[in-house]
Amino acid sequence: MVKGMERFKVKVWTATDPFLQALIELAPDILDDGLEIEAMNRALCNLVRELTPLVPHFSEGLCHFLEHIEDPKTLVYLIAQITQLETITAQEILELDRLGQKMHALINALTKIKELLALGHKIRMAFYPVERVDEVLDLVLKPASAARPERQRLPGDLEGLFAA
Repeated sequence: MVKGMERFKVKVWTATDPFLQALIELAPDILDDGLEIEAMNRALCNLVRELTPLVPHFSEGLCHFLEHIEDPKTLVYLIAQITQLETITAQEILELDRLGQKMHALINALTKIKELLALGHKIRMAFYPVERVDEVLDLVLKPASAARPERQRLPGDLEGLFAA
């Protein structure tokens, strides 16, 4: 994946050897503004603050830093980068043209991450002895994109907890 200063679309690949070359056209984000963008800006900062106790590399200092970023576009791209989204999710967000759409999609992605991490934290803190935590978390929190057998079975003493 290439990280740059502006979005672009490849028009034509011109070479593949010894490295990739292409003719490109810039695809700048369509910038939105107004109260909705300001509200989503605050929502993104709040989500990062809520994730801070659940993500080891997040800190209160990061939250303060993000709250002082005035450009919503910079905030969106920075948060998407530091949260280490799954590649497919990050690509879907990148392909959206409007900044407001990107912010909304990032809020949805962070909300799902927060819910999964909170579930993992609850399992770790409340339900199982330490030696069983990793086994349960591997079964419950695997990304949907991960290959799995038809139906993953929990150990017998844990099966009832996650029954529908």
